[in-house]
Amino acid sequence: MLSTLDGVDYEPIKKEPINDKQYWCLYFGSSSDLEQRFYWHTTQAHSATAIKSGTLSTLRQTICALLKINQSDATAKQKVDDILDECYWEWYATSSSEDPKTIEKEELKNGYYPLNIQNNEGVRNKSKNVKPSIPTQLTDLRREYKK
Repeated sequence: MLSTLDGVDYEPIKKEPINDKQYWCLYFGSSSDLEQRFYWHTTQAHSATAIKSGTLSTLRQTICALLKINQSDATAKQKVDDILDECYWEWYATSSSEDPKTIEKEELKNGYYPLNIQNNEGVRNKSKNVKPSIPTQLTDLRREYKK
């Protein structure tokens, strides 16, 4: 999936061995309602209307764009679901005094998450020689996917 993007450095991607399988941390997000956010990413209806209106989960859009899954393909939702079924999801709660958006911005500044677009300074800073930047490539791929 990452081979679609030019300039991804595989070395700084956080890798986690779990049950004899290695997972890569490619995306980081925050939410004030984790249950709703998880549900949105994993079970959302995959319709042309959701794609065109911009209400389709950005994670789902990114996966489709990277894999060049045709949005009119009746099995698009199942193809993305199959990928998400292989994912390892991790989360932690913060105190009520911590702002999730501030935590996310800080993590995206210091970490290396190639599937994030907004505020992704970590990828931009570690990939300065990549033109266009990885977030710009993702934005372009998703824009093309919506057409």
